[in-house]
Amino acid sequence: MSQQNPYQAPAAQFEGGQPTHREDPGKVLGILSLVFIVLFPLVGAILGFIGRKKSREAGFDGQLGNIGFIINTVLTVLGLIWIVVIFIAALSSPSTTSSALLLPALGLL
Repeated sequence: MSQQNPYQAPAAQFEGGQPTHREDPGKVLGILSLVFIVLFPLVGAILGFIGRKKSREAGFDGQLGNIGFIINTVLTVLGLIWIVVIFIAALSSPSTTSSALLLPALGLL
């Protein structure tokens, strides 16, 4: 009978199967949605939504996608409100040059 050296680590045994570390499939899209906050919030909201969906389908929480989706959606809505306010202000201004430029573009003249 052979004796095992007490200072030697036991041999590692491979049991097969899947590795225990899984990568979040929506992580990259979540990060991209956070990057697009500065550039294009509408694109960032779409990427955040897709990233969140992919993460949740894989069993992850999708936190990056969720944060990106919420922030980008809020910024998109605020941007749309800003455009409407500027448009209304341009139409209601007493200056005829701004109205004369906007009305033909809308087909109102």
